[in-house]
Amino acid sequence: MLATWQRFFLWAMWLAVLALLWQNTSGEGFTFVEFLAMAAGVGVTVWMCKHPMGRPKVYIEEAAQMCGRFESRTNWALVILAAHITLLGIGVAGKIVYDLNHGLTTVGGIFEDVAMFFLEWLKIILSGGTSGDVTHTKLYTLIIALPIGPFMLMMVLVLWTYRGVPFRVEPGDILEVRRDGKWQLLDEHEFPKVVADAITIDFYADAGDKTPALSLPLSRVYSCELGTRVKTRVIAGYFRLRFESRGYAVKPREGRSSTAESWVAQRDASRAS
Repeated sequence: MLATWQRFFLWAMWLAVLALLWQNTSGEGFTFVEFLAMAAGVGVTVWMCKHPMGRPKVYIEEAAQMCGRFESRTNWALVILAAHITLLGIGVAGKIVYDLNHGLTTVGGIFEDVAMFFLEWLKIILSGGTSGDVTHTKLYTLIIALPIGPFMLMMVLVLWTYRGVPFRVEPGDILEVRRDGKWQLLDEHEFPKVVADAITIDFYADAGDKTPALSLPLSRVYSCELGTRVKTRVIAGYFRLRFESRGYAVKPREGRSSTAESWVAQRDASRAS
């Protein structure tokens, strides 16, 4: 794992690069300094990921290993990356508008530059890097970053919105959830219907309810003690086994053939103790 100081360093570095890019969004395009800063940032990030100085990673691989506190975490690194890509798209869009307004290019010239970029890129691929040079183009092709960045942000924010509440598994298979600022014991029998949809596990106070009374996370869940991510199938499997042992009938959700990550658990009065 990355050491704490490595994480802080990467955060500070990429926030500085982001600030540098934001400062120039109203300019004609990206400067050499900005490209150099991004290249240096990528290089340092790759080096640190290959040389982590923290403790070894330990993963929870089986449902039986579920113990401790768990919470869903937002991938803020992906948010920063999406912000960089968005600013890249804004910068290229600004350059295109500037060039069009000042007669430096035409609409046809933009498409010609895009075609030239892919031609040069293809030369690089086919020649193994001995020929072809995309820097001879105006890099209008990078306008594709404009829709990609916001789309990435939207996907991250969707998971952030539906992240559920933290929970913890204590010795003796005791399950507690974090609500109203404190840990509360979860009594599954208060919920006749529970649905896992690979993003959250939703607990319904009534089988006919449309809105869950409680949601626990399934996506991007981390063990707070180990600091590592727990796979969705492991958490879903733990809860599936838990409900089955408490007299619930568990079956795949409609349209699904497996109960690995998506299932519906309903209290079966004939089996409940």
